[in-house]
Amino acid sequence: MTSIIHTGFKKSKKRKPTAKQRELQAGWEKLLKKYAPQTSVVDQRRELRDVYSLGRTACRETPKIPSLPFTGAPCLKKENPVYTGGNIKTI
Repeated sequence: MTSIIHTGFKKSKKRKPTAKQRELQAGWEKLLKKYAPQTSVVDQRRELRDVYSLGRTACRETPKIPSLPFTGAPCLKKENPVYTGGNIKTI
């Protein structure tokens, strides 16, 4: 099996952006700056680290609500309803 190594590929020369491309890029950067988050991830981690302490438990604070007691009665299937003809309405 032979392999071919291509050495004739040339890298394209970087071109300078046109005026319209520069304008679009500036608008994009302005939009990103407008919607950028105000606090960084590092600041958020510091806040969480300051709040956390080993004295508090890390479990949930809601009380455990017990479920209904089991009566032990079997769950049987309902009988199918049978039409007896007693509920007829006149036209």
